[in-house]
Amino acid sequence: AIERIEFLSGDRHDEFSFHWERGRTALLAQLQACFAVLAIKKHINDLVDVKKARYTAEALEFLINSMQKPVRLQFKSAIDTESNLKADVFDNIAWTIGISTKLYESKYHLIDESLLRRRNRIAHGQKEDIDIHGWTNLADEVIGLLRQFKTDIENAASQSAYLRRAK
Repeated sequence: AIERIEFLSGDRHDEFSFHWERGRTALLAQLQACFAVLAIKKHINDLVDVKKARYTAEALEFLINSMQKPVRLQFKSAIDTESNLKADVFDNIAWTIGISTKLYESKYHLIDESLLRRRNRIAHGQKEDIDIHGWTNLADEVIGLLRQFKTDIENAASQSAYLRRAK
């Protein structure tokens, strides 16, 4: 399990790293793909975007050499909320941190229709009526989803789900 997550700031931007088993920092090769990609996303993009072979080779060399080094992840750019939560944004956030969406998929309609649609109507000056019973039910469902997501994150952290499993 995680002993601690170290958050760093300063000239190198805001970063964090996982520390486990008596303070050891996780290596890139030890992380699940969803976390590893956060550390190397820029270099993956360089591999795709760069037209010159030299820069592509340099980016690939960096990736190969990084696999056995302690990893620091950028948390400012780790998750993109796209300003409005909708089902596909939630799905992306959950995947980014390695959380299964199976329990949430049946609630995607609630997220897109009951929350996002209402939010957009209100934001664009339209009146949105909701009775107290409907509001109470909606609030209870949303709070339940938030609590479940929090529990899923805590369980994943305590079970070291961020680390690759031996095959």
